[in-house]
Formats: sequence, C-alpha cells, structure tokens
Amino acid sequence: VLKWIGNMLGGKATALQLRAVVAWSMVPSIAGGVIAASAILVVKAAGGGDAVIDTGMPWLAIVVSLWATIVFMLMFARVERFGFWRTIVAYVLNLVLTAFVVAIGVRTLLYQPFSIPAGSMIPTLMVGDHIFAAKFPYGYSRFSLPFSPPLFSGRILSAEPKRGDVVVFRLPADGRTDYVKRLVGMPGERIQMKQGE
Repeated sequence: VLKWIGNMLGGKATALQLRAVVAWSMVPSIAGGVIAASAILVVKAAGGGDAVIDTGMPWLAIVVSLWATIVFMLMFARVERFGFWRTIVAYVLNLVLTAFVVAIGVRTLLYQPFSIPAGSMIPTLMVGDHIFAAKFPYGYSRFSLPFSPPLFSGRILSAEPKRGDVVVFRLPADGRTDYVKRLVGMPGERIQMKQGE
C-alpha cells in the first residue's frame, strides 16, 4: 500500500526503504511496551494501587502513538522526498486504504454482519437484531466473498455443522437472501413438530 501511494504521489522510495520506515516506526511501540511493563512491575513492587496504572497507561499509549506517527511521517517524507502536505496526504491515504483492506479481509475471512429480517428465530433473535456470524467454522463458498462472484463452486475448508448451531445460509434457488436459522436436524434425519416443539 505504501509503495503504491508513494508512486501515485511521485515518491522515490524503494520497497526496501519503505520496509525500513515501517520497521523503525515500530520502535516507539516496542519502547512503550517495555516502559509500560517496567512501570507496572515497579508500581506493583512498591505496593501501589491499580489507580496509578489505570491513570498512567492511557497517557503512555497516547505519547507512544504520537511518537510512532511522527517517526513514521518524518522517515516516510525523507525516503519519498515529499514535502509536508504530500506526506500528510500519503499518511491519510495509507490509513484509509489499510483500514479498507483490513475491513474487507475481516468480512471475507472471519466475521460478517447480518440483520435479522423476520421473526422465525424469536425469542432467541428478534426482528431488527444485528449479529456477527463467524465465517471460518464451516468453510467458505462464493457467498463468503463481497458481491458473491461465481469464482468457484462448493465450499473450501468445509466442516459439518452441529445440531443446535445457528447458521446463516443462502438457498441455492435464491442466492440473494440470507437466512438465519437454528439447525435442528442433520442430513437423513426425520423431524416432527409436536405442540410447537
């Protein structure tokens, strides 16, 4: 992402220089971790309360974050030969694009948000409830990808669901509507409804 942004803004850095920028900008975080661990040990050894730690740690995190940001921006500006404003634009673009890539990755591989459209799961899930469904327990289909492109059929890394699981799926005939249901029967089983159960 940094290389692409740098090229787009007319930067001159090599990939090796950009890796060095990222590595050196982590030094404040590492130093902050060492300082935090040392401070906690000293406070605990001196018999200090958790209030000292609870007050000091957020300030330490702010200082370390600012330090890391400044180190990153100064080094990035130097290797790309950017001025102040191009460095700011590149930094903001980096944050936005990285957040976008991470969000798409999480949504594709780990968790996806859903809204409950109907009352079939009442009282467990109410109409309008918002849930996050884990995607990795049962593997991935083309519906795991944004916009569901037909890149492959079937499931990759599939696993069998268990009775009682709440599952999210799409009917093969529909392919657009997400269904959220509790699994009450396994393949080959017969199920009977008696007095609403």
